Amino acid sequence: MTTQAHVAFVTLRDLDDADGTRHLEAEWRMGGAIVIEGRDVGPGVERFWGEGNRCYEWEWAIDAEAIPAMIAALGGAPGDDPLALLKAFYDAGDQRDPGIHLQEAGVPI
Repeated sequence: MTTQAHVAFVTLRDLDDADGTRHLEAEWRMGGAIVIEGRDVGPGVERFWGEGNRCYEWEWAIDAEAIPAMIAALGGAPGDDPLALLKAFYDAGDQRDPGIHLQEAGVPI
């Protein structure tokens, strides 16, 4: 039996433009949970959330027990690296927050 090395951290988005900064990352933490964290700052946030709201932060947490469901929801197979799958999903799609996709797919999040 072989084991696959896992990435511990991946940046999904890191943008800085006229709309402000937008950052999205995922980390595989000790204990097995994966946390997806996002932070948007600037005029793009204010246009969406209203005047005076220039920063938006969020976090999704997937417990270790839910990692197999996460892998399946991202189109992977048992043993696949979930962070690599998150990166591939984000890069291949409409670049929406993968936490929303996981939640809609029924992954406990």
